[in-house]
Amino acid sequence: MDEDLAEVGTLRQDALEISNIFWFVLQYPDEHIIAVEGNYRGVALCATEVITNLVFKTSKGRKSPLFGPNLLGITTGTKFVIEDGGKKIVGFHGRSGNALDALGVYFVHGSLTTSPPVYKLDAQGGTDGRVWDDGSNDGVKSLRIGQDNSRITYLEFEYEKGGKLETRHHGVKQERSLKTKSLCLDGLSDREILEYRLEWENYTEIMMKSDGNCQFRALADQLYQNSDCHELVRQEIVKQLKTHSKIYKGFVDHMDFSQYVKNMSTNSQWGDEVTLRVAADVYQVKIILITSIKLIPFMEFLPKSQKEPDKVIHMSYLAGIHFNSIYKKNKEKG
Repeated sequence: MDEDLAEVGTLRQDALEISNIFWFVLQYPDEHIIAVEGNYRGVALCATEVITNLVFKTSKGRKSPLFGPNLLGITTGTKFVIEDGGKKIVGFHGRSGNALDALGVYFVHGSLTTSPPVYKLDAQGGTDGRVWDDGSNDGVKSLRIGQDNSRITYLEFEYEKGGKLETRHHGVKQERSLKTKSLCLDGLSDREILEYRLEWENYTEIMMKSDGNCQFRALADQLYQNSDCHELVRQEIVKQLKTHSKIYKGFVDHMDFSQYVKNMSTNSQWGDEVTLRVAADVYQVKIILITSIKLIPFMEFLPKSQKEPDKVIHMSYLAGIHFNSIYKKNKEKG
């Protein structure tokens, strides 16, 4: 790792973007992890459920960012919480393959007279993957998380044990398909973050009307070169939701699915991550979404066949506010 980048991460004691690997540093030995929260569910190309989101809580009252794909901070799947009254986590174990299938922890008892001094809690998540076990250590100094557009793919822990540093890694460390540059984003507004990423990736942005239909307008602009075709796009997405409810129902856990579909059929109802997944299926396209979210520079949505589509469409997302259509500067619209 670049020495300057490592120093920035140490000084910030925060989450730092390094390619598609995100680094969360603790103020060790004065700070330690006391809880892990997350979600797991079935995703494409995985035989069983895998972990899709993770959040780590510390003894200093800090929370890591929400790792894993999400829009508007909404996560889907089965939620789990691993904690025990503020006890210190000193190790991790689990299962992994091409994704993080399951995660469990080692807690240390608060009393040195308690036997055994360390105890192990079962892993939460899916049932597939190779078993790994880091055992108990003196403490956790930092961790790195890798993710793609649907799941957590990689975990790396830096432990201290007997005065020595030990690093353990699990899953698959993927390289980002985009060239998003590492950057300290502190002090930048969401709009500034998005503009930086669009400029770095050589995109120009076509502004959509702010009428609640912006996601569908952006899709229509990419698909039909006419944002006014947004009603047609919405109709096709709603039709797909109704026809294949069994496929998409699992992605909607924040409200009743039938109510969700009814809401989404209404003009000016905002689109979300689910509607982007559906759009990829309906139109058999790959959707690349450049975002203003600190820890998610971009998201990709593939049709459920997972075959590489012939057509790729590009959109921008100002978190919680707006979607626009974007094009490479050296490529004409359409």
